[in-house]
Amino acid sequence: MNKMYRIVVSLKYDLKEILSKIDRLENQGKYKNHDDEFELGNQSDDAVLWNFPITTVDEVLLFDKKLQDKTFRFKIVKYLCMLVRTSLSETVRHILSRMFINSVLSQYSFVGQKK
Repeated sequence: MNKMYRIVVSLKYDLKEILSKIDRLENQGKYKNHDDEFELGNQSDDAVLWNFPITTVDEVLLFDKKLQDKTFRFKIVKYLCMLVRTSLSETVRHILSRMFINSVLSQYSFVGQKK
């Protein structure tokens, strides 16, 4: 009985992992397809043209202001989806290393309190 329970639990976690991978692949495919929701026309790709990594706090503020634009935000999300790694922690580390230099990140707290 215990052996069967362990097998069922193991299958449950394996299935959960497979479903999360499928969701991630579907999301990547959704962002890679042509977007019908936003008409981008012949505009330059701001996500690629943004001068990453961000090197100053002023650039962070400018980037934050630019994210208010739906089209730009969609392009950034599309760009960041291509940086997904196998685990959440690897993905976060990779995205942050691409977007910011360490001296900028050291001025912010990621736990909700100032250092």
